[in-house]
Amino acid sequence: DKNVWLTYGDYKPFLPSNDHYSYEIPKNVLMQNSIRNYNWTTSHVKTFYSWLFRCINVEDLKYKNEFATTCTDLAMMFPMIEMAGFHTKFINEVLYVFNNETDFNEFKVYSKLVSDYDRYVHSLKKYAPLEKAPEYVK
Repeated sequence: DKNVWLTYGDYKPFLPSNDHYSYEIPKNVLMQNSIRNYNWTTSHVKTFYSWLFRCINVEDLKYKNEFATTCTDLAMMFPMIEMAGFHTKFINEVLYVFNNETDFNEFKVYSKLVSDYDRYVHSLKKYAPLEKAPEYVK
């Protein structure tokens, strides 16, 4: 569908659980361009056009003048959802089983950095929705 610029699906943790962690972004959140003020919902698996990613200001992918080493999905997804708006689509099926048992998860290894970076990304200026895809995409 050429009207879809970005997708994300649902996932569940490795441990036996019926919990699902992703869901469709409400229309009013997209209309108000307020994804940074909404619960995190755009997890695994994500797809998007490279041109949409390249619309992100490279400085917004950095923290303390270095490229982020954690929470990169926040740095990428917030701006792209803000720009894509109603061109964002949720795939309502589990596409990923997350190994939350390993000791190498970001939220276990970098818990303080994750918290700091999360606050930083939420504080960045939001992007305006794009009117249309670039001509070369069509």
